[in-house]
Amino acid sequence: MKTPITKSMLKGKVTAEKKSSRAIILIPVLFALACILLIPVKAIGIGVAAVVLLLVFLFLRKLRQAEPTGDPEKAYLSRRAVTKKTEEQSADPDSAGNAYSRKYYLDFDDQYAEVDAREFEKAQPGDLYYVAFFSENGRAFACFRCEDYEPDGTVEVR
Repeated sequence: MKTPITKSMLKGKVTAEKKSSRAIILIPVLFALACILLIPVKAIGIGVAAVVLLLVFLFLRKLRQAEPTGDPEKAYLSRRAVTKKTEEQSADPDSAGNAYSRKYYLDFDDQYAEVDAREFEKAQPGDLYYVAFFSENGRAFACFRCEDYEPDGTVEVR
C-alpha cells in the first residue's frame, strides 16, 4: 500500500526548512540579551545588541529573498522523471580537517529538489517521482517516489 501525499505532509516539508533558519537566529538573539544584561554601561550594551539584531534582521531578509517560498496549501504535484542526480560538497571553513557538508539533489528537467542521502542513493535517472511545486512561483520544494507514494486527492496533480 502506498503512502498518501497530503497537504499536511507538504506543509511539513516547508516548515522543516524554516525551523533550521530559526535555530540559526537563536544564538545572536541570546548574545544580544547577554550584552544588555552583562555589560555594565547600559548604553553600550544596548548599542551592541541593536547592531547584532540589525545584522540578524538584514541576514534573514536576504535569506528570504534568495529562496522564495510559497503557500504549501496551494501547492500542486507533477509527475516527472529524474534526469540526473547532483551532489554538492562544500568545505567547512571553520574546520582545520576535512569536514565537508553535502547536499543531494534530484534534477527533473528544469527543476530540482533536495533529498536526503538515502533517497539520493536509491534514485536512478528515469525513475518517476511526484514533484511538489509552489503555485505562486513554480519552484519545486519536495519530491516523492511514485513507487512508494500517491496523491490523496486533496492535492492537485498537473
